[in-house]
Amino acid sequence: MKKLIIVLFIAGAFFSCNQEDGEPDIRNFNGEMTVLFNGEEWKSPIRFYLQKQITCSPGNSIIPLGFGFAAYDESGYFQRILDLGFILPTTEIQSAQELLKNTAQNNPNFANTVGQPPRPGYITTIGYDAISTVYLLDSELRESYFQLTHYDSDKKEIHGVFELEFFLSSKSSSEPNAPDRIKFTQGKFVAKAPEEWFQWDKKCDPR
Repeated sequence: MKKLIIVLFIAGAFFSCNQEDGEPDIRNFNGEMTVLFNGEEWKSPIRFYLQKQITCSPGNSIIPLGFGFAAYDESGYFQRILDLGFILPTTEIQSAQELLKNTAQNNPNFANTVGQPPRPGYITTIGYDAISTVYLLDSELRESYFQLTHYDSDKKEIHGVFELEFFLSSKSSSEPNAPDRIKFTQGKFVAKAPEEWFQWDKKCDPR
């Protein structure tokens, strides 16, 4: 069961897998994040992607309804995965509570229920097929937030910042000293993305 869960989690976060061993295909990464992980720097490749959209006619143009953000890092024996759920197309600050609510409303198949990987959530895995720790987003903290700050049309890059806190939901004997809480502070990221995704004032008739 655990193997099925982690395979689903990685597939959902990155949309593509290596057929031989189930490892995420690094070619799908289109950006990088830097964040303080309980005070220690963590740099990781990320996947910033379009989760939900309206396709309009004529011209089949796209109006985004939501984005996804997933970070993946292999650190020796363990792998670390951070998935921030459903991100609205806005430069306004999105609270932890809003991330949870919007993920539940727009992606119910990945809700935080038994048998499903947590989104938003942070997990560690062993050998790509066994979950070691599971952390859930703390939605009660007012200082937690995620924000898309600006789009660089010259470089075709989206920039953002975040500060979020997670609490331990479960752990295995592989990580007996896993902390009860994880704080992501001073988080910032940049990812390549088409300019069409960020023309949010565009109007059209849905197909």
